[in-house]
Formats: sequence, structure tokens, C-alpha cells
Amino acid sequence: MLRNRRNSPSHPTEVAPQVPLSPDATPDRSDDYKRNLRVGEFQVDPGALLVHSDAHSVRLKPKAMAVLLELARQPGITLTREELLDRVWKSTYVTPGVVAHAITALRRAFGDTLDRPAYIETIPRIGYRLIASVELADTGTAAEEVLAQAVPASSSPQAPVQPAASQRAARFAWRTSLITAMAVIGLATLLALWWRDKHAPAAPPLAISDVRRVTFATGPEVNPRLNAGGDWLVYTGAARLGAKPQLFLQSSYGTQPRALAPGDHAERPAWSPEGRRVAYVWQEGHQCEIRIVNIDDGSRQTALHCAADSVIYLDWNPADAGILAYTAVEPGQVGGARIQLVSDDGGWRPKALAYDRTEDNLDLYPRFSPDGRMIAFRRGGNPNSDIYLMSVADGRVTRLTELRARINGFDWLPDGSGLVFDSDHEGRQELYSILLSDHILRPTGLIDATAPDVAARDWHVTYQMEHWQSSLAELPLRDGATPRLLAPSSGRDRAAALSPNGRRIVFVSDRDGSTQLWSLDTASGHTERLTRHQNARVDMPVISPDGQRVLYIVRSRGRHELWEYRFDDESRQRIEQNPASLRNAVYAADGRSIWYVAWQGKRWALYGCDRRPGVIACAGRETPLSAWRVERTRMNGIDVLLLGSPHRPRRELEIVAEAGLRTLKKLQMPASDAWTVVDDTIWYLRGAGTDSADIPTLRAFSLADGTNRTLAKFPGLRPLGYTPFVVTSDRKHVILPTITENSTDIAFARIAKAAGR
Repeated sequence: MLRNRRNSPSHPTEVAPQVPLSPDATPDRSDDYKRNLRVGEFQVDPGALLVHSDAHSVRLKPKAMAVLLELARQPGITLTREELLDRVWKSTYVTPGVVAHAITALRRAFGDTLDRPAYIETIPRIGYRLIASVELADTGTAAEEVLAQAVPASSSPQAPVQPAASQRAARFAWRTSLITAMAVIGLATLLALWWRDKHAPAAPPLAISDVRRVTFATGPEVNPRLNAGGDWLVYTGAARLGAKPQLFLQSSYGTQPRALAPGDHAERPAWSPEGRRVAYVWQEGHQCEIRIVNIDDGSRQTALHCAADSVIYLDWNPADAGILAYTAVEPGQVGGARIQLVSDDGGWRPKALAYDRTEDNLDLYPRFSPDGRMIAFRRGGNPNSDIYLMSVADGRVTRLTELRARINGFDWLPDGSGLVFDSDHEGRQELYSILLSDHILRPTGLIDATAPDVAARDWHVTYQMEHWQSSLAELPLRDGATPRLLAPSSGRDRAAALSPNGRRIVFVSDRDGSTQLWSLDTASGHTERLTRHQNARVDMPVISPDGQRVLYIVRSRGRHELWEYRFDDESRQRIEQNPASLRNAVYAADGRSIWYVAWQGKRWALYGCDRRPGVIACAGRETPLSAWRVERTRMNGIDVLLLGSPHRPRRELEIVAEAGLRTLKKLQMPASDAWTVVDDTIWYLRGAGTDSADIPTLRAFSLADGTNRTLAKFPGLRPLGYTPFVVTSDRKHVILPTITENSTDIAFARIAKAAGR
């Protein structure tokens, strides 16, 4: 096999002689989907839309696979964006950006990078070319690969020298008769099939097919829900980013959408069991209601009043049209959130639901099982949550997953045997399945897919195809300030840290197709990628007091790790790993040692990690202090730690002296996630996040006397609500990640259980 070398600045890209697919002039290319390819180190099954290796398997969207086949037709040749648009999308009207999205999906599948590509190279202002080796296997079995390695090497000067065994096999093949050659081929085939069967991953319990995008509007379409029969879809849509969300109804096969409850600010719908009504959350001004709309005549009724600006998740019992389940997260709420019921006994009224929980449990997103006897729900806030099951009859709760990861949605399989859910526990957001019989997590191959919903009586699933962008924005502290975007890209930038001298911003971005640490020079605007983690999610960077190191968290292979990047030699080292979960970490007052928050056993706790000068790794020691987040500052000449804890009333802040960990003060926090420490104050954002209808407002909370004041209001800004922000050293600007585009669409697919499941 001819292979290209990985690109680096020391040598140019080399493209080996290739075996192309059917000639470009051939009008019928349907046979290409019946031929398996080997592209570099990966097997490509076009018919199944799969790219797989020994390590992982990724299912592509049809257009991304079509782009790959076009590039494989002429490996080493640059195809312009216009050529790809014409060949793949043909007469369909789309924007040129769809090509870039397809290339990004291919890079993710191959684990490729933009700056040092080994598979797909971008030719600036022109197009793309496939630079990895390509082999064609007409039968789609491994036998052809074994036989291909016995063929004499190409006369190309770049061809690698074949192993001696292959040379002998080749000479033998040329000298012996056709019968002997066929015997060799047969033996090779048997060996290849044995190897494939021995090393093939276990068959997933679910097969997903007929994947189709069913919404196409320019704005975001989210919260998809299927009716019991799987033929009608209801969802929340907005004409553009920041516009009022409305409810839409359409066939799951793509008919023109029809507005439900027109004029209502409507979100997070749920179908009634008979499929003629839809419950939804209505917000207007300082009012909140759970409403029900009849899809036949458009009539509406109020089922429940809720606190203004609440975040409500609800579900309708598929076995009892008179029961709704919901959870509410209210502004300023103390403690956790619980699952509650509202029942229709001649009028909708709250109904008590007793189940196993503590006051600080954050229980969200209830989903009834198809028979109505169980409720699946998410316990814990993202990005550290899990799925639990609760018996409606006796309130007994059992834990289904042990991930402590980001979970945005889930739903039951139609027979109640398991669930489909999304998670980033392996480093990227992907759909997984889990059966109640074995509790084994299995990937479906659908990435950037969230909020799945399964029809109650039909084996179809709908989900969000995540497509949004965010950039770091710098805003001066004045009302209505216009943001200045820093290093904008077509990716998602978030979680920034500012060096003490203000010359460098380190942030997290997936702009090259993988989530990594990036650095921005604030003077020149130059950006540079710092890390190269494979199949991982990087988060929460913190710059050391001397500005020479960056502490950050990596989520990979189902566990959390604490890493450090050094600017002087561009090295990165793992400091600590935790099989459960890490929340965040900060440098201690000495600039070397580390404080971090981790889950161990049955609680979130503060850990200390002492490091001597020149020492990189260290063993963390658990302290008696509970903590959900740790930050460090100085107050009255003392180095202190600020600890937010989920084991006491929500948003309580404990201030402890760093030396000796003595408690100095406890305060009630006015914010949860979107806050940062500035001297002896906490700056926080109200109205941050896509669920809020409020104008984003920056406020300052004094740790000394508890006073609260408004710093600035930013109407029209769409900040990410779950990530901290940065304040410049002159206290005149804030730098925060903000959503710049959201064109998330909804997909629809068929699911089927594997034989024997």
C-alpha cells in the first residue's frame, strides 16, 4: 500500500499514486456505493455511510460521503468548491458553506487536522484535495486487501519497499499456475475473514438507517418531538438568531411546516397520547405558563402557571392523557429541582409525586416510559449529569449511567427496553443507546446530534443536528455597547482565559474540527493552536500567575484528566486523572500548586495538589470541604478560595483562607455558572443563555458587604450561559463567548433493534 507522510513544516505534502474510483465522465455513479474503500488507515463503506478503524466508527451524512467519493475519484487533484457543489448538490439551491461543513465532518471522521492534514488538504481560495492513499476493494471484503499486498510494488520512486514475505508471495504468484494462485487467494480470504470476525466490535443493539434532514429554515429549529405513530413532528423554530421562538407542526417526511399557537412565545413541546394536543411552555414578559394547544382547531388552555423566566422541561404520560410531568428551574431558586406532576381531574391541578431525592438534587428533563410506569430523568447540571430511573408507583430511584458528562436529551425505545441519549463522555457530542438489560453504552455513529426523541409506537427517532457558531466578543462597560469579535471563525469558541499582562487570550475552540486549546495574540490578532488531543473535549483553561503555563481539563475515553501546557517549550503534560469527574482547577498562591474540584465516592470535594519547583505531576489530596467550583483571589491582604457547593443550598458561596482552609464567611450567591472573580467582587451575567428572554445584564456582587450593582446592559447579545467570562486588567472591558449563528436543523431516521436484542 502506498501511504503519504503526515504533513509538517519540514517537508511538503506528498501524494502517492492512487487507484481512483469510476471515471468522472461516467454519468451513473450508483455502483460507487457498493464498493468499499481504504482511505489511509480507515475503511470506508459508502453504502452504510461508515468510516471506521480499529479504534472507532463514524456514520457520515449522505452529502459528506458524496463529497468524499468525489475527492476519491481524483485523489491528489484539487477540486474547487464550485465543482463539489455542482457534482454533489447538483440543482439544489444551497449556500457555498455546505461544502465546508461536509469537509469538517470528514476531518472529524478521519481525526484529521487543518494545519497538518494527512487526509484532506485545503487549498486556500480554491478548494480541497484528498492526499491520503486510496485503495479500491470491489467485493468489499478484506481478501482484496491481502491480495493487493502480494502484488509487486509500483515503479514509483515513492513506493515503499515491500516486506520479504510479500516479495516471495509475489514471485510465487507469477511462477505458479492459476490453480495454485486461486488456492493462495482462498486461504488469504479465510485468514482475512477470521481476523475481521475476531477483531470486529460487538454489534450495536440499534441499527440507524434512512437518515434525513426534515427542516431547512435559516434560523434554528430545536426541541423536536414525534407523535406516537412517528408520522408528525412538532418543534420550536425561530426566524433568526434571537427572534421569538414559535411552535411548528409538520409531517416527519418534510411537508411545509404550519405554525401552532401563532403569536405565542412557545418552547419545549410535548405530544398528548392521542396525538391531537401539544403541551408547551409559554413565556411573555414576566409571565410563564404551561399551555396546551389543540392541533385541529387551534384552541388553547392553561394547565399551570409558573414563575417568570423559569426553565421548564415537560412530558406527557403516553399511557394516561390526564397526567403531565415537569421540572422547573426558577430564577433565584434555592436548592435543587424536583419532578412534579399536574393532572387533569376536570381541570389541571398539581399532583404530589414522592420519590427518592435530597433537597439539593437537580432533577430535570422527565421522560415517561411507553407504559407510563417509569420516568427517566437527568440528575445534575451539565456538564456533569447522569440519567436516573424512577418508579412512578413507589418512587424508587435507580441510577442508569455513570458518566458525569454533558447530556442534553434522551428518550425511551418503543418497547421500553432501553433509551437513546446524547453525551460527550467520549470527547464529542454523539448519540448513544443503552439497554436496561446490560447497562452497556453503545455509540450509534451519529455525531453533533442532540435531544433525541423516539416515537412511542413506531421505531423512528428525531434529533437536533447541531449547527451553531460562537466567537469571543469584547465589550466596553457601557449600556448597549457593540461587541467586537475576536478571531471569528466558522467554529465554536468558548471558555477563555486572559494572561496577567493582557497580551494573550487562551480559549477553547473546535474551529479545525476538534476541540482544542487556542491562543490569540491581542496585539496582532494572530491565532495558534496549542494542543493536539485526539477524540477529546478540552475545557476550562486557566493561565498561571507568571503567564507561562495553562491549566486545563480534558474529557476523553470516559474520564477526566488535568493537563498543563507550557509556552516555553510548547509541551503539554498530564498532571492528574480522575475516573469520575473534574469540574475546574486553579493555581494556588505559589503559582505552582493546584486546587481542583472532583467527584470521588459520594460527593464533590475540594482537592489540593502540592508541587515543588520543577515538578510537573502531583497526587491530589482530598480535603474535608465540599465544593462544586473553586476560584482564588485576595481579600484584606489574605489569599482566599471561593467555594460554591451543591451540598448546601444552591448558590451558597463559602470563603476560606487558602492557608489552613479556615472558613471566613458564607454568602448567598446571586448567580450560578456565568460568573468570574474580580478582586473582592463577583461579576456575573443575568439573562445569559439561549433559554433566557431577559436582556443580558452585567452585575457586580461585593464579597465584602453583599451589595449588588448593575455595570452594563447588552441588548441583542446572545452569550453562552454555561461558561465563565474574562474581565480585562483595566476593568473597562469584558470578553465573553457569544453565539453568532445558529442554524440547527432537525433530522429523522429509522431505528431497529439488532437480532437477539
